[in-house]
Amino acid sequence: MRSHRGDESHHWSFPSRGRPELLTVRAHETTPSVRVVRLCGQLNHDTAPELDRVVARQVTAKPRLLVLDLVEPFWLRPDGVPALVRCAFAAHRAGIALSLVGAEGTEAARRLEAAGWSEMFRFHCSVGDAIKSAD
Repeated sequence: MRSHRGDESHHWSFPSRGRPELLTVRAHETTPSVRVVRLCGQLNHDTAPELDRVVARQVTAKPRLLVLDLVEPFWLRPDGVPALVRCAFAAHRAGIALSLVGAEGTEAARRLEAAGWSEMFRFHCSVGDAIKSAD
């Protein structure tokens, strides 16, 4: 669904082991050179394709900075780690800086570190901090 300001919102749920899983992905342009993708819910193998699509659209806009804002509650399942890594590779190939907000000290950061991928990301406490560090 698209709003009048160009924000993208995607909501979906998938059954898994008898319980629904939900991930909300919202993308918006903060400034012409900064795009923010907010993730809320569970990122796993089933929910990753929408993140891939939204990030691909943001990368084609060629911002200077792409921020993935992991909004509480956010859970990164082990099978969701590759989705974040794909985001990092897509941004890197396009020459776009990539920041993760809200991940530092969380299970998401620990999973990325355990998999050996944490160096691909800049970790920040807020979107504002991510934008300031990119200036």
